[in-house]
Amino acid sequence: LAAFPGWSAPEPKTGYMWFNANLKIGGVVEAGLVLHGGCLQACPDYHVVLQLQVASTSGRRCIPLQRLDWRSINGGHRNPRIGESEWRGRTVSNTHFHDFALNWDSARNGFLRDGLRLARDLEAPVPASFGEVLAWAASPFRIDNMQIIVPPPWEERLLWEVPQ
Repeated sequence: LAAFPGWSAPEPKTGYMWFNANLKIGGVVEAGLVLHGGCLQACPDYHVVLQLQVASTSGRRCIPLQRLDWRSINGGHRNPRIGESEWRGRTVSNTHFHDFALNWDSARNGFLRDGLRLARDLEAPVPASFGEVLAWAASPFRIDNMQIIVPPPWEERLLWEVPQ
């Protein structure tokens, strides 16, 4: 990571907070290549996403390369019956990883239809804290300084509702 830009203010309607951190490779900041992180302000230690993405040539649309979903409040994920992976057609838990290699179609020399559709469960032990999520993600994302990301400013509540 070139630097940690900090978390955004929560979006008014959803409470979604996020960051986009530029990546540095060999001392050079790569334009358009970012680590996106996101979570809901009202859901401490749940519904966290980390996604490696690149901006398309127009700069308006981002292309996800791989994504970690940790404790998604939407539950698990049903993989479509595409590709040749052992994960094809399987259901994964609410903590899962949309691996680049799992979604790459070497015959087409490109992603499977519609991008990151296939996910796999994480091998035990599954991260139990935000710090453990960062430590786990460091290896597949190939980012050696994930620890510069500070935990989100979650709002601790006795009761909370999931934003619609």
